[in-house]
Amino acid sequence: MRNGRMAWAALLLALGCDDDRTASLRSAVLQVNVLNTSADAKNVVVTLRGRSQPERMLREEARVQLTVLRVADLEPGAVDLRVHTTDAVDAVLQSVWVPDVMLVRGEVREVDVDLATGVPPPDEVCDHLDNDHDGSTDEQDELALCAECVGNLERAAADDPRCGNVRCASLDRTELRGTNTAEGDAKSCVRVEHLDLASNRCERIGKCRPLSADSTTCQAVERVLASAGLCRVITGCESGSPVVTAVADGTPCGGDRTCQQGECRSASPDPGCADGTREGFIDLGVHPDIAGCSGGWSVPGVTRDGLVPACGRASGNTGANREGNGCSAADLCAAGWHVCRGRAEVAAKAPGGCGDAVPPGTPDKALLFAVAQHSEMNTVCTDSSGDNDVFGCGNLGTRIEAGKGCAPLDRALASMRAGTCSFNEAEPNLGPWQCPGSDLHEGASVTKKGCPDTSCQYDGRPVGNADKGGVLCCRD
Repeated sequence: MRNGRMAWAALLLALGCDDDRTASLRSAVLQVNVLNTSADAKNVVVTLRGRSQPERMLREEARVQLTVLRVADLEPGAVDLRVHTTDAVDAVLQSVWVPDVMLVRGEVREVDVDLATGVPPPDEVCDHLDNDHDGSTDEQDELALCAECVGNLERAAADDPRCGNVRCASLDRTELRGTNTAEGDAKSCVRVEHLDLASNRCERIGKCRPLSADSTTCQAVERVLASAGLCRVITGCESGSPVVTAVADGTPCGGDRTCQQGECRSASPDPGCADGTREGFIDLGVHPDIAGCSGGWSVPGVTRDGLVPACGRASGNTGANREGNGCSAADLCAAGWHVCRGRAEVAAKAPGGCGDAVPPGTPDKALLFAVAQHSEMNTVCTDSSGDNDVFGCGNLGTRIEAGKGCAPLDRALASMRAGTCSFNEAEPNLGPWQCPGSDLHEGASVTKKGCPDTSCQYDGRPVGNADKGGVLCCRD
């Protein structure tokens, strides 16, 4: 609009007496005397529209007391005037409307417009015309409240900013959820904030909906500020500054367990293996959260999703189901324990790495404790979903090279051909480990059932399904 108004400024003529006489012979002259412009007005703009002539817009620098705009060469007849002032960024400050100004041929018509007491411009209506001479047509904010213009028809609008926002901040709150004690395994401090209602505010044309700030009109958005599990509590939630702290050692946390350094542990040492005996990481005082558990299983895989017990945790080298028939690798772990989830968890539960996985005096190539570690190829440990190769700790299997990203894990069964684990001392007739199927999916297919009824032999000793290792179990 600014460029158009500047173009019309060229129509402004500072006419002298001679010009008036010339103009009076052929047309009418209009002089608009604008009074009482506001102190911060930058420009005065006069819009002139009549049925017998095109719309014109005149612009002049504003003066606080009086601004004169004069134009000649006008067709006689009635015209309508809109006079408004703008600030330095062309925002409208004052606006008045002067209808039906009669122009007479050969005369100078003077019109005084007092911006302090003038007549306001007419309302905008839905007719594709600029009724109020502001340069735009059918603007919603100038139609009736809660109305919109569609195809020259005025209809009810779903929303109108003039209805105002419904402020919902009064509903905001911070709340503590869950049981905030040592035994509560899932507690959180949650900030619940409500968005101001700024839509669907119209009831009908001319009326806004009578909305109030409540849970039915204000949308809630939640943010978790803090969360905690067993042996930890949250303080300061109500103030919006929650702090998670560990409870005192010895605090009961469920059953016969107590809190120790922020962890819920059994009052008596827990071996972690389903059959009650450990074969790796045997010092419970040094390694309370990781255990090497020997035993067999026939349900394939250590890396697959949803690895859960299948035979009631009856497997294990001293368990009721030593052969592992119908058991999964998870059956070797006691309740509250699981097959360790790869290199990161082993590093967290065994800060010394795999060094204590094999007890002193264990014969060479006698133990491998597998974990759920993923890989795509070439015994490179990754966080992908790949199930190539079997990884773990022990002294049985191929030693993992540095740079493979597997530390602290140190052993692997990594086949180069289908149907084999590719480590002679692990497989029948020397050991029970079997890797059927593709050489790219040993982690998903591996079992320990190749030596039923101690049918294998190694180094002069009988070997059964429960021998030569099993899995590493980590405390939940």
